[in-house]
Amino acid sequence: MTRIPYTPSLPGPSTTDGLDTAINWGLGAGSTAYLARMLTAPATHGIDLDRTAVLYMATGSEWPETRFLIEEFMLPLLREHGVRLVQLARNGHRKEDGFTVLDDSRSPKRLLARGPWMPRHNPTSHL
Repeated sequence: MTRIPYTPSLPGPSTTDGLDTAINWGLGAGSTAYLARMLTAPATHGIDLDRTAVLYMATGSEWPETRFLIEEFMLPLLREHGVRLVQLARNGHRKEDGFTVLDDSRSPKRLLARGPWMPRHNPTSHL
């Protein structure tokens, strides 16, 4: 895991990566449907999947069923198309604490649910 101090730029991808599209994936029905549509018909939307990164922020509060479904259906779709998935987590509650890049891969094997820091009030932090 790479720890990155807070900077105004996006952690993970850099300005020299040649990316032109970043998709924020919250794992909800809306962002997952959008991502599935982009992966199955990218040319329809003018997206070059080689120049696309999908960003996911691990909060530690995803339901086990959500993680199972993502690993069963969406990660294989991301792998099939070779789309870059950057999994991030916060290092602390302050902006200055920055982020950790948990995984940065075009062939993600699993969804990482936790990072180095999770809020105490998280009702599913034991998962």
